[in-house]
Amino acid sequence: MFGGGLLLGGTLLFFAIWLQWTEHHGWPHDHFDSDDDLEYRKQRKRSRSKVNSLIGICGMLVLAATLVNDRLIFVAAWTAVTFILLVIIVLAMLDAFRTHRYHQDKMRRIREQALKD
Repeated sequence: MFGGGLLLGGTLLFFAIWLQWTEHHGWPHDHFDSDDDLEYRKQRKRSRSKVNSLIGICGMLVLAATLVNDRLIFVAAWTAVTFILLVIIVLAMLDAFRTHRYHQDKMRRIREQALKD
């Protein structure tokens, strides 16, 4: 149980840091050309930064639950992790919806531009 908690907490922290770094330095095959693209990217970066910090908080809570030998802290930390993960799922669904709307709008703009030319 102790090793698993360390592994899970460390993995969550590493994953949160890696996601944050990648979001700020760019993903492969990300292309943003217009001002609308930059606005979407700014919103996406802000939203995903919140999710990445929540993932990092989950990692710290798992490590705290693993390292502290108190049942109350263990139960409180894992309860908080559960609720935070539910919030992350909701935020991820909202991000997927925003991305879907962005791509639909971008395709519409590309079609309109092609018809003008």
